[in-house]
Amino acid sequence: MLKHALITAVSLLVIDGSRVQAHNLPISEMMLVADEDYLHMEIVLNATELTFFRELDRDQNGHVNLAEVADRGEQVSRRVVDCFEIRVNGQVVEADVAGLVPNYNTHHLTVRAHYPVDAAEASVELTSRLAAITHGAHLVQLVYRTPHENHRARLNATSASVLFPAPTTGRRTRLETLTTKTTANSWGSQSWWERFGVAIGLSFLLGSLFLFCKKNH
Repeated sequence: MLKHALITAVSLLVIDGSRVQAHNLPISEMMLVADEDYLHMEIVLNATELTFFRELDRDQNGHVNLAEVADRGEQVSRRVVDCFEIRVNGQVVEADVAGLVPNYNTHHLTVRAHYPVDAAEASVELTSRLAAITHGAHLVQLVYRTPHENHRARLNATSASVLFPAPTTGRRTRLETLTTKTTANSWGSQSWWERFGVAIGLSFLLGSLFLFCKKNH
C-alpha cells in the first residue's frame, strides 16, 4: 500500500508540474476581426510575462486583481496595444478605444482595442513589438477573421510581421452577379421540350377552370 501511495503521489506531482509549466508558457492568444466599421483586436497574455508585472502585482501574490488595475487599466492596455503596428491598405491605423480586462484567479490579462476602419475588403499588415515588454522568446498565436475567410499566423521576435492580403477583388460582387444571372436565366436555360410541357400544363389548367365555371353557371 505504501508503494502504491508513493507512486500515486509522484504521478500527481508530475501532472501538477506539467500543468503549471503549461500555464506559464510565454504564449499569447490574439484575435483580429474585420468588419465594415471597425477592426477589433483582442489579446490574452500571461501577465507574469510583462516586464512591469511587479508594478501591477502590488500584493505580490502572482495575480492581478481589479483593484490593482483600476487606476492603471487604460495605461497598461495602451502600453500593450502600442506594441502592435497595424496597417490597413498600407496606412497605419490607431485604436480609438482600448481597455484591460483582468482574468481573475489566473495569470492572464485580456486587452481589447478597436480601430475605426473598414478592413473587410482591405489588406491588413500586423507588426509585433511585444518582445520589448515581455520576457523570453514570447510567441503570439494570431487568428484573423474577415467576412470571407479566416487566417492563422505565429509571431515572435525573429518573425514579427504578417501580411493578410485583401480578399479577391470583387468576390462579393461576382457572387451577387452570379446569383442574379442564375435567377434571370432559369427560364432561358430550359429546353424547348421543358417549355412545351409547361405550356401544355398551363393550358390544361386554364381549360379545366373554364369548364368548371361554365358547368356551375
